[in-house]
Amino acid sequence: PVCGRELKPDSADRAAEQIMREPAGTRVHVAFPFARSAKLVHTRIVAARDAGVPVIVVSTELDEVVALADRIAVMNAGRVEQLDSSSQVFEYPQTEFVAQFMGASNFFSATVRGIAEGFLSLAMPDGDTFSVPDPGRLAAGESVRFVVRPEKLDLRSRDLSSHGIPSMAVTIEDRVYQGVSTVWVVTSSTGERFVIYEQNEKPFEERGKFAV
Repeated sequence: PVCGRELKPDSADRAAEQIMREPAGTRVHVAFPFARSAKLVHTRIVAARDAGVPVIVVSTELDEVVALADRIAVMNAGRVEQLDSSSQVFEYPQTEFVAQFMGASNFFSATVRGIAEGFLSLAMPDGDTFSVPDPGRLAAGESVRFVVRPEKLDLRSRDLSSHGIPSMAVTIEDRVYQGVSTVWVVTSSTGERFVIYEQNEKPFEERGKFAV
C-alpha cells in the first residue's frame, strides 16, 4: 500500500530534508508558505536528480508544478493527456483540458477558408479573417478551435489587420489592476469573452487609455 503525508516545512532546506527522508513509495504533498520557497526547493530536487534520486511531485497547483518540474504529466480521470517538458506543456497544450489546467482561458473558433503557401486562411464567426502556419492536417471547410494565452494577446486602440497583425474588434467589460500587470476582460461582437494580461511597463495612469 502507498501511504500519504502532507509536509508543512518552515523553510526550503527543511522541506528538501523531509522529502528525502520519506520512505520509498510515500506520496508527499508539500505545503509551501511562499512561492519563493518552492523555487528554492526546486534546486534541492535538481540536486537529488543529479545524484540519481528520482523525485515525483503530485500537485493540482499550477505555480507549484511549473516551479518544481522539468517534465510534467497532466492527468485527467486517471489518463495522461500530455507528458513533456514544462515549457512545451505550457506553450503547446495538446488538449483543451491541458490548456485550461495550464491557465489558458482564451478559446477561439474558426473555419478554414483555404490553404496556400504553407498558411491557413481562417474565418472567425464575426467575419474577420487571418492567416496562421498550416499544421498539415486540416482541409478547407473544416472547423477549428485554438487557444491563445492571455499574456500573448495585446489590446490596441486601432485595427492592425492591414499591417499583417491578426486583429478583432472587442468591447472592454472590466479592468483589474494587479500591480505588475493589468487584467482586461473583453467580449467580441459575437459575445465571446476573452482575458488579456498586460504588463505594466509604465505608471498605470499612462496605461489607462481604455474605458471600461
